Amino acid sequence: MNREEMLRKRIDELEKENRYLKGLLDEAGISYEKFDFEKSKEPYDENQGERIIHREITPEDANLFFSMFWGRTDVYSKRVVKKVTGEVGYFPQCTNFWKSGCHRKNGSKVKCKDCTKRSYKKLEKQHK
Repeated sequence: MNREEMLRKRIDELEKENRYLKGLLDEAGISYEKFDFEKSKEPYDENQGERIIHREITPEDANLFFSMFWGRTDVYSKRVVKKVTGEVGYFPQCTNFWKSGCHRKNGSKVKCKDCTKRSYKKLEKQHK
């Protein structure tokens, strides 16, 4: 039995179980909402960054954020949207970005990870 046949069999089993459970609910007089998942999908928003509400970040906000994610604190990335194309990208934040010789700033194709002058900004609670 190939993968597709296994998946079709599993779908048939789940649909049978679903009909059985709905029958039990009907017999018991328990109502259930027939939910249309296709209609419930939100339309895709290409510019999801615009809906972010900017407000002052409190120490509690920072602690909550740090508690949710475990990872590197020696570097962080920033979301960037190209004005012309609308393309979204993430770039590691470097202390040398505004200094002369930055490959990303002068249009060179050298990636940040390959740059000899890179000096990543640390992820800290305090905004400098």
